[in-house]
Amino acid sequence: MTKLPKIGAWQLFFLVLLSRIVLTLTYSISSGGHTVTNADWLVALFMPAVLLLIAIPTGVFLKVSKRQDICGFAHKIHPAVGHIVSVLYGVLFLVLAYTPIARFSFFVTSAMQPEQGTWFFPVLIFLPVCFAAVKGVQAIVRTGAVFAVVSIVAVGFIIVALVPRFDSLNIYSPFYDGWHEVGRSLMLMVSNSLELSMILMLAPMVKGNIKRTYLCYAFLAPVVLFGVLFTVVAVLGEYANLQLFPFYSVAGIARVGELTNLSALEASVWIVGVYVKSAMYLYLCGQCFRYLIPTRYRTLSLCGFTAIGIVAAALSSETVKKAQLNFSVSGTLVIIGVFLLVIPLLLALLGTIKKKV
Repeated sequence: MTKLPKIGAWQLFFLVLLSRIVLTLTYSISSGGHTVTNADWLVALFMPAVLLLIAIPTGVFLKVSKRQDICGFAHKIHPAVGHIVSVLYGVLFLVLAYTPIARFSFFVTSAMQPEQGTWFFPVLIFLPVCFAAVKGVQAIVRTGAVFAVVSIVAVGFIIVALVPRFDSLNIYSPFYDGWHEVGRSLMLMVSNSLELSMILMLAPMVKGNIKRTYLCYAFLAPVVLFGVLFTVVAVLGEYANLQLFPFYSVAGIARVGELTNLSALEASVWIVGVYVKSAMYLYLCGQCFRYLIPTRYRTLSLCGFTAIGIVAAALSSETVKKAQLNFSVSGTLVIIGVFLLVIPLLLALLGTIKKKV
């Protein structure tokens, strides 16, 4: 077994934070048919508790496995179990690798360059993503740490620039549309909380306290989420319902001195975040399949996964653009339940039983 590379706990923190920032910026009307309302910023305030709650199964697994990655631990329980878990998580990470690229491609071909073909950006972005995945986790997390800081500063700059445009009339009771609106917003935000899957694979590589790292993420990520959602509502009000990408729209009317139309800054942060996030998930996909594919074919396999990702991203973007389809929030919640709850707890149980036998 080759020696695992090591990354700092703070690098892991910035990586998962950047992943959530990308999701926050892509919060759009296509998100399960959900538009930005006053219920969203309220739910964002309770997200720290939610993120801590859904992390319990991961914490139990890491304690039982002694911070071994979930695929490796599954192989120790039984080779057949390991193969199944490796395939399941490998496919999950491949989907998570191409989804941000598909969303960005949909954004560009819908809001910026409608005449651009849907295959252009998946190819353009996935090629450097593949290169980063081949170079390994250390290169990705170093890049991610820098870009995470830049992204926080950029998003904060845009929000501050928009403060003069806040209208108190746009802020009303989050329960105005009923409790069902709050519940729908909560389900959407929970369905976008798959960053824990990174930790399940990266845990043995992390030098430092993972618990403290996740606690910092659980409290800081909702701050960014709240800032973006509250800004959208405070500036656009009901007009946010008509915007396909609300934060991009409000960034377009931001002004600081001679600087106007900060939408280009928002788009820049978005594409850089997509690059880092997709590179990490593609790398983790390769890590899952390393138990099934010989090491000497690692680069070739990553190229193969890249080709699959390009096709999937292009087809997904084209489907959404033509049909305005919304992803299924309930379906994503099932994925959360299976990969962050059922499988980690089941493996922890099987591992405990095996130790006692």
